Amino acid sequence: MKENKPGLRVLIVVPFTRPDFSGSGINAFNNASYLNGIGYDATILTFNRNLRLRNREMTEGVKIIRIPYFNKNLLYKILSLPFILLYYLWYVLRNKIIFVYGAHIIGYQILIILGKMFKKKVVFRSLLLGADDMDTLFQDKSGFAKRILRSLFRLIDIYFAINPVFAEKFKRWIGDDQEIFLSSQGVNIKNFKPCSIEYSKNLRIKYGFDESKFLILSVGFLINRKGFSETFDVMQNLDTDFLYLLVGENEFGPNHFMRKYNSQAQKLKEDGIRLLDDKIHFRAATNLMMEYYQMADLVLINSHSEGVPNTLLEAMACGKTVLAKMIPGTDYIIEHGETGFLYKDSKEMKEWLLKLQNDKLLLSKIGNRAMEEIRDKWTISRIWEDLNQKLA
Repeated sequence: MKENKPGLRVLIVVPFTRPDFSGSGINAFNNASYLNGIGYDATILTFNRNLRLRNREMTEGVKIIRIPYFNKNLLYKILSLPFILLYYLWYVLRNKIIFVYGAHIIGYQILIILGKMFKKKVVFRSLLLGADDMDTLFQDKSGFAKRILRSLFRLIDIYFAINPVFAEKFKRWIGDDQEIFLSSQGVNIKNFKPCSIEYSKNLRIKYGFDESKFLILSVGFLINRKGFSETFDVMQNLDTDFLYLLVGENEFGPNHFMRKYNSQAQKLKEDGIRLLDDKIHFRAATNLMMEYYQMADLVLINSHSEGVPNTLLEAMACGKTVLAKMIPGTDYIIEHGETGFLYKDSKEMKEWLLKLQNDKLLLSKIGNRAMEEIRDKWTISRIWEDLNQKLA
């Protein structure tokens, strides 16, 4: 374990991180923060698109390095490539572990090759089913391209599969002899923890929500993949007294990395207000997410596709019951009826919303079990202990 002792330099490469509210970027930041807190030297390497942010900064003890990248047109993208290559080379040489967050990183293939060329430990983690799982990466490739891609992924030391479906797809394309680390991304329980009933009521007052009403919380970008249209349709037919709170970015300006979804977000927002009127409330993404979880009665996740939602782990860590659509990722974390609830379709969603709204005792019991499950299995500290054993 010599090379995995505290002081080891770890490079985490991710498409986006703070101040952008990207799920993988926030998780990368939390991992770097945790590692630095136990004596490692972790750095985040990401991209400074059109120089809208600082190239280097220290945020809450985490070093963030942003590579200058100009993506206004194809020529600018090509001219940015030498910068990217030089940064990759320099920071790969300076670190012992290279943690690659997904195939949407520009030139992720170069990172893998450089890592192995200079005898570093390379960990690759896919982020989203249907985006960078192995089936998606290999589809529509020629036979020759598939052989090249397979050879590339056989260079990595560990494939970090955040749910079993990622692992199955990796084995199918790359083989059984490659090291796979199957685990969720984890959550820092110092940042997400339960609170008393009285404190929760005070938070309702602070944020201006009626403490007598049943508060349902969803977290994430306001986009179709999160299933909000279906959720609005179900909720408009609930003849009960509830509030639905959506926390997440719902406007994507011209420089935002989600800008192509702006019209989608605006339509969803209009539909939500039209269908639910004063029962729906929108709040911007914030670094104080714990308070929103703490004042919620129930957390709802209706995504069509995920890896493992950060929201799921964070809500459970706060002792909240989660009602989630049964998809790969949610069914990996939630044991139905024990640590949360899963549903298959709109009909089941409605049934569970009605049942849970009228059973505060059940919500409390399941929420406590969920919190215990997180502390037993899915803390960042536990996951890094297990991952270090693989890296050794």
